[in-house]
Amino acid sequence: MKMHRNYSLAELLALPAADQAQGTGAGNFRSQSETTFSTTSETTSDGTIRGNDTATYRLGATAGQHLHVLLQTDNASNYFNIYAPGKDPGEEALFTGSVDGNSYSAIVPADGLYTVQVFLMRNAAQRNESAHYKLHTVLKSGPKTSALENGNST
Repeated sequence: MKMHRNYSLAELLALPAADQAQGTGAGNFRSQSETTFSTTSETTSDGTIRGNDTATYRLGATAGQHLHVLLQTDNASNYFNIYAPGKDPGEEALFTGSVDGNSYSAIVPADGLYTVQVFLMRNAAQRNESAHYKLHTVLKSGPKTSALENGNST
């Protein structure tokens, strides 16, 4: 049985989460520890991925909350996907960064654990490129959340 501990959003984004990712490229994936949060907050996480590495974050949210995610990166092949509760990397994504860009803003449709996976596209992964990124995440109740709605980080 898997045990989960609730963390603050700051703790969550300070520690990338574990997952055996599938569907974003071939090969080995970095193993990371799983973390969750269930609080209203705004945080930025700095990270680096290389080749087939991924960074996976799990966000506990309640239906009706506003979720905003912005990825700033130094590699044009670095994106993120968001998976709804019950979906894992490699399955159908709620948001696909390589199609929709590096900014997501929407009302969370259902209660549960959402997965945000940061990865390199296969072309960059096969060349063992790296990406240094900042992942800005906002989860709040109400109609307005932050400057991230406009694609700006503060």
